[in-house]
Amino acid sequence: MTSKAQRREWCQATVIRCPNGETAESNFLKIWEYELLIELSLQQGNYTVALMQFAKMLEQLLLW
Repeated sequence: MTSKAQRREWCQATVIRCPNGETAESNFLKIWEYELLIELSLQQGNYTVALMQFAKMLEQLLLW
Protein backbone atom coordinates (compact mmCIF):
# COMPACT_ATOMS: atom_id res chain seq x y z
CA MET A 1 0.00 0.00 0.00
CA THR A 2 1.57 3.23 -1.15
CA SER A 3 0.22 6.72 -1.51
CA LYS A 4 -0.63 8.26 -4.87
CA ALA A 5 2.18 10.77 -4.42
CA GLN A 6 4.72 7.98 -3.90
CA ARG A 7 3.53 6.07 -6.98
CA ARG A 8 3.67 9.26 -9.06
CA GLU A 9 7.22 9.91 -7.84
CA TRP A 10 8.26 6.37 -8.80
CA CYS A 11 6.71 6.73 -12.25
CA GLN A 12 8.49 10.03 -12.88
CA ALA A 13 11.78 8.52 -11.74
CA THR A 14 11.50 5.69 -14.28
CA VAL A 15 10.82 7.90 -17.32
CA ILE A 16 14.09 8.09 -19.25
CA ARG A 17 14.56 10.01 -22.49
CA CYS A 18 16.08 7.97 -25.29
CA PRO A 19 18.31 9.49 -28.02
CA ASN A 20 15.46 9.21 -30.55
CA GLY A 21 13.22 11.41 -28.38
CA GLU A 22 10.96 8.61 -27.18
CA THR A 23 10.58 7.85 -23.53
CA ALA A 24 11.48 4.55 -21.97
CA GLU A 25 7.85 4.36 -20.90
CA SER A 26 6.64 4.44 -24.52
CA ASN A 27 9.15 1.72 -25.42
CA PHE A 28 7.96 -0.36 -22.49
CA LEU A 29 4.34 0.07 -23.61
CA LYS A 30 5.20 -1.11 -27.13
CA ILE A 31 6.87 -4.21 -25.73
CA TRP A 32 3.97 -4.84 -23.36
CA GLU A 33 1.56 -4.59 -26.31
CA TYR A 34 3.52 -7.28 -28.15
CA GLU A 35 3.26 -9.52 -25.10
CA LEU A 36 -0.52 -9.13 -25.07
CA LEU A 37 -0.75 -9.79 -28.82
CA ILE A 38 1.35 -12.95 -28.42
CA GLU A 39 -1.01 -14.20 -25.70
CA LEU A 40 -4.08 -13.53 -27.85
CA SER A 41 -2.52 -15.25 -30.85
CA LEU A 42 -1.65 -18.31 -28.78
CA GLN A 43 -5.19 -18.51 -27.39
CA GLN A 44 -6.56 -18.41 -30.96
CA GLY A 45 -4.11 -21.07 -32.12
CA ASN A 46 -2.23 -18.72 -34.47
CA TYR A 47 1.22 -20.01 -33.63
CA THR A 48 2.94 -18.51 -36.68
CA VAL A 49 1.60 -15.04 -35.86
CA ALA A 50 2.62 -15.48 -32.22
CA LEU A 51 6.15 -16.40 -33.30
CA MET A 52 6.39 -13.34 -35.55
CA GLN A 53 5.16 -11.09 -32.74
CA PHE A 54 7.68 -12.67 -30.39
CA ALA A 55 10.45 -11.89 -32.89
CA LYS A 56 9.25 -8.28 -33.11
CA MET A 57 9.19 -8.05 -29.33
CA LEU A 58 12.76 -9.32 -29.10
CA GLU A 59 13.80 -6.81 -31.74
CA GLN A 60 12.23 -3.98 -29.71
CA LEU A 61 14.02 -5.16 -26.57
CA LEU A 62 17.36 -5.23 -28.38
CA LEU A 63 16.79 -1.75 -29.83
CA TRP A 64 15.78 -0.42 -26.43
